[in-house]
Amino acid sequence: MLDEAQDTNPAVLEVLASSGLKVAYVGDQYQQIYSWRGAINAMDRICVGNRSYLTQSFRFGDAVANVANLVLRPLGATLDLRGTSSIASRVVQLDPDPVKAGAVEVPTTVIARTNMDLLGEYVFQLNNRRRIHIVGGNIELRRLLEDVVNLQMEQPASRPELFGFQTWNEVVDFAEDETNGAHALRTLVRMVTSFGAQALLDSLGRAEPTEETAEFVLSTAHKAKGREWNRVRLASDFRIASDDPGQLGLPEELRLFYVAATRAKQLLEIPASYIETLDAAVATAFNGVPETQS
Repeated sequence: MLDEAQDTNPAVLEVLASSGLKVAYVGDQYQQIYSWRGAINAMDRICVGNRSYLTQSFRFGDAVANVANLVLRPLGATLDLRGTSSIASRVVQLDPDPVKAGAVEVPTTVIARTNMDLLGEYVFQLNNRRRIHIVGGNIELRRLLEDVVNLQMEQPASRPELFGFQTWNEVVDFAEDETNGAHALRTLVRMVTSFGAQALLDSLGRAEPTEETAEFVLSTAHKAKGREWNRVRLASDFRIASDDPGQLGLPEELRLFYVAATRAKQLLEIPASYIETLDAAVATAFNGVPETQS
C-alpha cells in the first residue's frame, strides 16, 4: 500500500509498477503540495481496476467542510466533501490583521504559508506574553535570521527566501516596491527594522519545547500536513487570489490552503477576504451541484 500517493515520485512509482505485487494507492489529489521538490500526483498517473472514494471527514463538521469545498470545486472536484454532523465545527471570519483579530481563542494553532509570516506571528504573540511552540522546531527561522545577519554584513544569503540578494539593503529596496507582491519580505523587513535581527534570533530561545505547555502553536502549512488541532487560525499570507482581478491563484497554492484549512477540528478562524475570493470564484466558474458519494 502506497499512502500519501499524491506526493510520491517517479522512482517509487516505477519500483511498485515492476514489483509484480498488487498495489493499493491511497491519497488525496487535492493535497498535493510538494511538486516543487519533484513529487508527482500518482493518483493521476496510475491505471487501476477499482477506485473507491472517501468523501466524509471524521475530523470536523460541515462548517469546515463547506470552506474546503470552496477550494475543491475550482480545482475540479466533482464530489463534495462532507463533515461529520455530530461534530459542532465553527468557522469565524476575522480581520487579517492579528492586532484586530481579537476573537482568537486559546489555545490555538496558527498556520502560515511562509516562515516569514510565521516569524511575524511569533513576535506578535511573544510581545503579548504568550507561550509559543513552533512545530518542527525553530531551525528554519533561525537560519532565515542568520541569513539576514549575513546580508547585513554584505555576505550572500543561502536560504530560498533570500537567495540572490547580496546585501540587506537590496532586500529592503525590493520589499518597499509594492508592485512586486513581496508581502512576506515586507513582513520580514518590518520585523528586522523594529527589533533587530540578533534580538529576533535570541528570542527564538524562548519558544516552548512542547505543544502541551503552549498557548499558541505555530506551523507552516507544509509542516501541518497530517496534523490536526481543535482550534486553527490561518495567517493572511496564503495566495488564494492571483494578480489578475477576479482570478484564483495557482492550483498548488489553492491545494496548500485546502490542507491548512482542514487541520481544524472544532474552530477555524480565517481572514474574511479568503472566503470572499473563493465565493466569487465558485459563483463564476462552477456550474451544477457535485454529487455526493461515500
